[in-house]
Amino acid sequence: MLPRPPHYRRLPPHAALQAHRQGRHHLQRPRARRARPRPLRLDPEGTYLISGGLSGLGAHTARTLVRHGARHLALVSRRGHEAPEAPGLLEELRTQGAQATAHTADVSDPHTMQPLLEQLQAGPHPLRGVIHAAMHIDDHPLTELTDDQLHAIIAPKWGGALQLNAACPRTDFVVYSSISATAGFMHQAGYAAANLTMEALVRARRAAGRPGTFMIWGAIDRVGYVARNQLTGALTSMGAAPVDPDDALDALAGHLSNGSEGSAFGRVDWHRLGAVCPSLASPRFAAVRPPEIAGDEWHLEAVRRRLATATPPEALALIEDMLAAVISETLHLPPEDIDRNRPLQQYGMDSLLAMEVLARFRVYIDQDVPIMELLHTDGTIHGIAETMLPHVLRRVHTNATSTLPQPRPDDAADPAAE
Repeated sequence: MLPRPPHYRRLPPHAALQAHRQGRHHLQRPRARRARPRPLRLDPEGTYLISGGLSGLGAHTARTLVRHGARHLALVSRRGHEAPEAPGLLEELRTQGAQATAHTADVSDPHTMQPLLEQLQAGPHPLRGVIHAAMHIDDHPLTELTDDQLHAIIAPKWGGALQLNAACPRTDFVVYSSISATAGFMHQAGYAAANLTMEALVRARRAAGRPGTFMIWGAIDRVGYVARNQLTGALTSMGAAPVDPDDALDALAGHLSNGSEGSAFGRVDWHRLGAVCPSLASPRFAAVRPPEIAGDEWHLEAVRRRLATATPPEALALIEDMLAAVISETLHLPPEDIDRNRPLQQYGMDSLLAMEVLARFRVYIDQDVPIMELLHTDGTIHGIAETMLPHVLRRVHTNATSTLPQPRPDDAADPAAE
């Protein structure tokens, strides 16, 4: 669970006066107390619907609900019984004493969802809760997304949430969000929008006195999108190492038993992830972001000062050193083992790692470099540095000029000012 900022309590007046006389602070930090979550107990006579429940994290959620007492599950996906994991999952849940049924439906389509929800509500085991786990990811820069691609990303989450919200006003209502929306991962603008609107929907439900909660997941290991696309290594190097789904869903069970609005669960290296997601430097992350690492020589202001007084060869060498440091950390290679005149592809640098390197480098120089220009380099550290250098120096000299003291308007007319 992501750590919360510390809380302080104010002493009562008589204790504050005594503390003042004894030279102590008026505010004391209390001992940390972890509230033990109540065991989650689900209604064995009710039905629990899981959208996206026949694969990935949705299927693992079904197993978790059964462990906590659910005996009737409606698992919804576009492929229904044809989903590859469906037969094995349904049999597994049956052996655990649960009656799970697969339903073929597009959760965002009222023509398929409305009859299903009415059927469940009228059945012998009324709907007690919904968990909205359906999703679709298609990573592209926002400017390159077509309308159809954007609709395909947003509809399963936002469209599905709207359908479930309208049909289940008093039913326990859980939506799965993502840390990519919180942190602002590159190329996931549509996915972030869908997740953030779902979180807003939960807040609106609770403001109206209706049940609702959201769970912000970090990367999940073994099941789902990350495992299918073999992204564990890349995400770990970015600072978002996947967590075990059993640990994640144990956290969900504790969260649901406490009845809070929303929570986040993931494993985050804030320093690494901050290089990829500059938004993590914003004040709202101050409570969880660690202090700057001592001894880090690549602080923005220090780099600017060095570049401002460097000769062109010295500036080029500095840019090369910075690139080598970032690439060394990304590829887990000693800097001295990286030949600055050897194409980085020969070290295993792919497009995803290249984007990570550029994002980290941007943090150090606070400067975007046109990607199309970089594509025309020879792919070596030296070639990339030569392309970056004019952009970096232009920014450095612009900043230096803007910080020079400007003469006051009346100085020009004052002979003493000459």
